[in-house]
Amino acid sequence: MIPRPTARSGFSLTELLVSLVILGLISMAATSALSVGKQIWRKVETVPDVTLSEAEKNHLRQVMTRRIALTGEVGGGVSGTKKEISFRGLTRAEVGYDVAGAISVKVSENGINVQYSTRDATQTMHLKHLNAADLSYYGRKKGEKADGWFDAWESSDPAPRLVKFSFSVGGRFDQDELIVSLP
Repeated sequence: MIPRPTARSGFSLTELLVSLVILGLISMAATSALSVGKQIWRKVETVPDVTLSEAEKNHLRQVMTRRIALTGEVGGGVSGTKKEISFRGLTRAEVGYDVAGAISVKVSENGINVQYSTRDATQTMHLKHLNAADLSYYGRKKGEKADGWFDAWESSDPAPRLVKFSFSVGGRFDQDELIVSLP
């Protein structure tokens, strides 16, 4: 025996309209959220290179200004070439306090590598948003009568007053520079 349909089976017109209105509201909210997300993503795609390179320049500035003046060493222990500078400085240890160690900043074709070496460990940080750079040193070397800019610095000379990073912009140097005063 087949059951007979009653007048109560199915959905009423009011129930269908309410469900369509709810579905429409959910669709509008989802479309709005996706549109806002798309706008944010478009902005994020254009900003990071400038922001990240500035953040890396700030990190490089902090590394350089944490140099320790070594009173027992001739010249304060700073030595460098156009592509690398080495000195003793402070670095953050894993436990959260600063420790003294050797710091080396090396320029490579794909960025700048900052290496921290302490008694316990060696860490390397790659600053990939900074284009290849040349280093210059400002100060007075032994036997020099006046201050000047130099392409290399010997550890036997007094520590330089300034270090200049000349970043490559469009294949040319000296368009973007970072000059750091050494303590």
